[in-house]
Amino acid sequence: MNADRRARVAYLAGSLIGKREIHSLYDRSREKTLTGGKNLDMIRVSRLAEKRSCGVKRDPQGNNFCIINEAGQHLCFSVYGRIFDGYDHQSHSHFSGTVLDEFISLFDYGASDYFCYRI
Repeated sequence: MNADRRARVAYLAGSLIGKREIHSLYDRSREKTLTGGKNLDMIRVSRLAEKRSCGVKRDPQGNNFCIINEAGQHLCFSVYGRIFDGYDHQSHSHFSGTVLDEFISLFDYGASDYFCYRI
């Protein structure tokens, strides 16, 4: 995933897991604060069943979501308490991470690296 897409994933994880509205997100790898609006927002978040027509099977034990951006591209996203994982269909990359208070850690399997954010 590219840096902007990872930031959106972190933003969504913080919003969904923290159950709060987030107005800004600090991206440690870019040393940059991103604000809400077009920088971070995805258009629609939909609750999913464990199976999806795209072929990605989600865990029935998780809270499963489909996140769709303005171009119609989507992420499969699952939440298990403070842990999340998913698949970015645009970059064909898996990701996983945790949310602990205002800190978000994200591992991007495509980049084989961790990325840290702060709400």
